[in-house]
Amino acid sequence: MQARAIKDIPPDGYCGSTPPFADVLPGQWSCKWIKRLFELEITAGIGGGLFGPGNNITRAEMAVFLTRAFLDVGYDARLDGLLNR
Repeated sequence: MQARAIKDIPPDGYCGSTPPFADVLPGQWSCKWIKRLFELEITAGIGGGLFGPGNNITRAEMAVFLTRAFLDVGYDARLDGLLNR
């Protein structure tokens, strides 16, 4: 959603054979999106080299994603406790 909104759509095959997180498979439909958002520093995963693609996203997590994606001002370090994604 964020990558599309900022007009940064990765091409098919963008993940290659090296996904950005251990729980994101290269053939998974979302891999190219997750990889691109990781490169843009919009997401950092849930820790331990994992992303948690099946996890629900909290309101606080989405707020951080949106701040990072649209305002391009980084984020306040106090938010780290709410989100390590």
